[in-house]
Amino acid sequence: FFGADRAHVTRRGRDVGVLLVVRADPAQLDFQFVMNPSRGPLFDLAPNATLRSNAGYFTENWRPTGLLAAGGTVHRGRQKKGGAAGSGVIVVESGRARLVSRTEAQKLDPKKLSLALQAGPRIIESGGAPGIRSDDGARANRSILGVDAKGRLVWVLVYFSDGGARAGPSLYESMQLLTDLDRERPDLKIMG
Repeated sequence: FFGADRAHVTRRGRDVGVLLVVRADPAQLDFQFVMNPSRGPLFDLAPNATLRSNAGYFTENWRPTGLLAAGGTVHRGRQKKGGAAGSGVIVVESGRARLVSRTEAQKLDPKKLSLALQAGPRIIESGGAPGIRSDDGARANRSILGVDAKGRLVWVLVYFSDGGARAGPSLYESMQLLTDLDRERPDLKIMG
């Protein structure tokens, strides 16, 4: 129920990082959220997990910035507006993943979903339109969550090893990497 693809990322002709695409059938997954205020290793938090991913959509007090629910437990309710809450919501319902807008999420009961995760900004909008309009230059290694045409969850992990303040892609560069990936590998198309 898992599949993965890996690509090297170059910047000015130099290999600077890795882009990893992991796909999973959401019907085969049991979603759990584990808070990590001590910032310990992810493996130690969930040693039996098949896949672990960190996320930076929490306040300084470890409160989720948007809707966060798994397995009938709501960790934070829907957020109707506000940039930090995120413009997209990944939901898993009846074994299929889909990306819905903040407005569409208002109609859903998060207690009845296997997963509801509100984050943003959306890097790729519905229909493949660019979600990021300009480059603010803020760089970080990225965890990007999406959905493919078959309703599978897609994790895109982008890690740049060049270190320092310039490590990792900006959101704009992340969008360009995904657009290039879609062009080069249409079988890996990630939907917004």
